Amino acid sequence: MVKLGDMEEREMIGKFVPPKAIDSISMGFQIASKNLYLILFPLFVDLFLWLGPKLSIKNFILTSIQDVTDNWSGILTNSAQVDQFSTFTQGLSDLFGNPNYFSSAITFPVGVPSLIASNTTVTSPFNNSGVIELTNITQLSLIWLGLSLFGIILGTIFFRELATAASNHQNERPVQKNNNALRQLLNSLLFMVSLFLILSLTGFMLVFAAAIFSVFSPTIAQFILLLGMAVLVWLCLPLVFGAHGIFVSNQPFYLSIKSAYKVMGLSFRYPISKNEVLFAVPKSITFIFLVYILYQGLNLVWSIPGTSSWLLLVGIVGHAFIGTALLASSFHYYSALKLWLAGLWAKTET
Repeated sequence: MVKLGDMEEREMIGKFVPPKAIDSISMGFQIASKNLYLILFPLFVDLFLWLGPKLSIKNFILTSIQDVTDNWSGILTNSAQVDQFSTFTQGLSDLFGNPNYFSSAITFPVGVPSLIASNTTVTSPFNNSGVIELTNITQLSLIWLGLSLFGIILGTIFFRELATAASNHQNERPVQKNNNALRQLLNSLLFMVSLFLILSLTGFMLVFAAAIFSVFSPTIAQFILLLGMAVLVWLCLPLVFGAHGIFVSNQPFYLSIKSAYKVMGLSFRYPISKNEVLFAVPKSITFIFLVYILYQGLNLVWSIPGTSSWLLLVGIVGHAFIGTALLASSFHYYSALKLWLAGLWAKTET
């Protein structure tokens, strides 16, 4: 039996160790710093949402609530019921009346990241920033659809540029962008619609199952609901990368979803030879956890000045760079894992 030296042993182990999340995040920052034009997408979006006109339905909501209040005024019989109903309507007014509905252009998972869109109430240093009031549900529906479509188009362009920049960073020769922009847009739209339908149907089935068990025991129903939500989150983790195959490999949306589960995986078992396997933590968990903590933690820092202060401009620029870098790192991580698995399967076959 031949004993391997330290150098040979490290090389042998390195062949079967998957790409590291930290390394890909570092690569993402390098990609963003070498392609600074990419930060213009989230930068301009946030500047418009912050300093531009606001799209509001506050008057429409207040009018609708007033109509409901007038209709219910004869049904409420005591002051306690009136106070409860008043608190409920005020909550509805705060929830739907204050947001800037231009933020409907921020779509997920294919979209441009935004710091301002997460604010429920958006003010600006300009006291005379215009407010556009919507007066009926038809206007709201049409504008919401238009803004959502615009967000998906902008997100598709942004993701195309990110995928190209990440590919160029990994290859010695520059990678030319493909000419299938419309195909990628269509597949992005189909992916997001499919994701919405799947999550809605699964959520409905979960709530329905919990409602049935609540007849026998509320405790069991609560346990079923929590267990179902945990399993749903676990199964949906690879879908964070569900659209990457559309832009990296120009795949149809259904093959991109399949590729995300194959590449990012939820499996603990990876074959390294005909007789040996490698057991590892699912690859998507560590990366998603680190990116989420970094992104959300820094968002708290960027938002400290508040939307009425010019100091928020520093946060908007910082968020644009960090958000772009983390998205670029996801493309790098996805591509690196895809190459690693391809090499792993090749070693297994031999």
